[in-house]
Amino acid sequence: MNLFNRSTVFFILIFSAFYCHNFTFAQVISFEKSSSYAQTNTIKIFKENVALTPKKDHDYLSLGSSEKLSADWWGFRDVLASNGVEIEIVYKGEFFSSVSGGVERGTKLLDNYDFIINNNLETLIGLEKSSFLIQFLGNTGGAPSELSGTILGVSNIETYPTWKLYQLLFESKLLDEQLSVMFGLYDLNSEFDTRQSSSLFLNPSHGIGPDFAFSGTNGPSIFSTTSLAFRLKYQNESGLYLQSAAFDGVPGNPENPNGTHVILKKEDGFLLANEIGVEFQNDGNYQGKAALGVWTYTQGMETHNSLMSGGANTSTANSYGVYFTGETKLLENIGMSENTLFSFVRVGYANPDVNPINYYFGCGLTMNGVFMQENELGLAFSYAKISQSFIEMTMKNENTSVAQSEINIELTYSLNLTPWLGIQPNLQYIINPAYAVGQNNSLMLGSRVTINL
Repeated sequence: MNLFNRSTVFFILIFSAFYCHNFTFAQVISFEKSSSYAQTNTIKIFKENVALTPKKDHDYLSLGSSEKLSADWWGFRDVLASNGVEIEIVYKGEFFSSVSGGVERGTKLLDNYDFIINNNLETLIGLEKSSFLIQFLGNTGGAPSELSGTILGVSNIETYPTWKLYQLLFESKLLDEQLSVMFGLYDLNSEFDTRQSSSLFLNPSHGIGPDFAFSGTNGPSIFSTTSLAFRLKYQNESGLYLQSAAFDGVPGNPENPNGTHVILKKEDGFLLANEIGVEFQNDGNYQGKAALGVWTYTQGMETHNSLMSGGANTSTANSYGVYFTGETKLLENIGMSENTLFSFVRVGYANPDVNPINYYFGCGLTMNGVFMQENELGLAFSYAKISQSFIEMTMKNENTSVAQSEINIELTYSLNLTPWLGIQPNLQYIINPAYAVGQNNSLMLGSRVTINL
């Protein structure tokens, strides 16, 4: 789809939403946000005791009251839900423009499609406390990070354009649902290194930290390429949890990013991830969390110095790292409004001999109920220290200069126009973009539209 056609679709949807909002809505329901270097895109479903509702004239297409644009498909969604099958179809579209600094001026368009089928196996076939998730992912469009020269990225849906089977997961819960066992194609960032508040932001560094995201031969099992994994998680009633997972050490096929590839080789080894944390609740309301994570690859990787020597002095090292993350509710019901103010922080370290990011720091503030109850305003900061050996290797092997560090400041506002349509203007100021040495700081302006079909 060309620029004109995409822009036309966006404007028609936004105009329709405003029209319906002004004349028919009693309230606005917010979208569930994704995190990520994916954000990941997993949408939590499982609605119990769904009763069939009387059909309405707009049940086939809703511009107003329904939570989804296509409504309930003449009651078919409710029939599926009552039998344990939930279907979610979500579209995200973005544009980002480089308005100053960086590598070059220009505009990039991106699209992300999620098609998710979540099956409650207890309702469907009588298998107690078990579920089966199927998720397809599609991406098209350009790379706004190329305009700015950033190493931290600009959009958490920027990736190689292709369609693939993204997640295929079986989960079973035991011991009064305190123990969870999961196996299949699994997005690590759906549960590891996550925060509810930072999922508002579009910059990928506020999903999984870049110290972790840039590790491995083909990255860890995150957006947009996952691998087979086995995950155990225990969480007690007080909120204390421990989760561990073992992943195929090389997700997908590094030589072919198209489609889905599951290739198991002994020499790939494993990625082992562990996280211990506690979630805080007050009368059933989420107050925050604190978590510590460690990760390592069992198979050694060739070091930057070895790659720089052209094989004359071959040496390997394990890729490993550690991170701490947390978030907390600072204030609520500020003034006369029903709103909440959250803060988050994340710090991470990775072995600089084999990883491009040595250490990372990120933090931010989010407030909902700004201007309208279900809308959200956020300001975030991220800093990445780049490995010195990576800088030297890139200069020698690719004749490309890389800065020693990079800072990203992001301001964003999520506006829910209808229950199924949201737009999110976004501004990112990138100080010292890593791949634009000698250029001015980069200013990127953009917006996202999210449609729950």
